[in-house]
Amino acid sequence: MKAPLLELWAALVTAVVIAPAAAQGQPAAKAIYEATCAGCHGPGILGAPKFGDAAQWAARGKGIEALVKSAAAGSAKGMPPKGGRADLSDAQLRSAIEYMMSGGTGKPAAAAAAPKASPPVRAAASAPSRTAAATAPARSTAAATPPAPAAAPVA
Repeated sequence: MKAPLLELWAALVTAVVIAPAAAQGQPAAKAIYEATCAGCHGPGILGAPKFGDAAQWAARGKGIEALVKSAAAGSAKGMPPKGGRADLSDAQLRSAIEYMMSGGTGKPAAAAAAPKASPPVRAAASAPSRTAAATAPARSTAAATPPAPAAAPVA
């Protein structure tokens, strides 16, 4: 009697705990892509970044978190929220996006994974310096520069 109960318990634990955790991996991402995303992201309909095209994904200028947020909300170009799959979690969206960005090889390219920060602006470069040249009165050069001759009319 104990053996069948243990087998039942093991099957239940596998079905409820282990299987869903394993489904979050690449096989699940591939299944989501093929069932939901491939119709538009395969051929690039309405400018959708194509499967595996790192340059198109990088052109979005967004990190993975922003891409997941955008996919969850949908786009004005025609992508419905969550690609039309309201049942998808953010983790599932993320795995499908990473799958598309990488072309099915795993993690997305580093260039497309995170936006690049702009270089810091130096405040000292814009502040005027207090040198003798900067404090000297400005001279007008208007009198020293003759006006340009008028162009002759074209006949």
